[in-house]
Amino acid sequence: MAEVGDEIRGIGSTIRFVETTETSGGERVVIEITYGGGPDRPPPQLHPKQTERFQVLVGGIHAVIGEEERRFATGDRFEVPPGTVHQMWSEHGARHR
Repeated sequence: MAEVGDEIRGIGSTIRFVETTETSGGERVVIEITYGGGPDRPPPQLHPKQTERFQVLVGGIHAVIGEEERRFATGDRFEVPPGTVHQMWSEHGARHR
């Protein structure tokens, strides 16, 4: 089980756990993702029953959500509905939660 402060390094990104189901009383998991920039993109994914909510903390994020590609900048917030294929990356490095 992940603990607050644990990190997972993936393709072009690092995920850090900010809040876990244990620390939130089972309400949520909060992670912070830092993208290094460059050509590497994490693979597309989906969550069958989970709504994901994002806020860009620093930089800009490119996202494909379903069939739509968009760019989000510092301060922007967006959601990915359950069962929706999505993929996010940054060409210049960014961080979001």
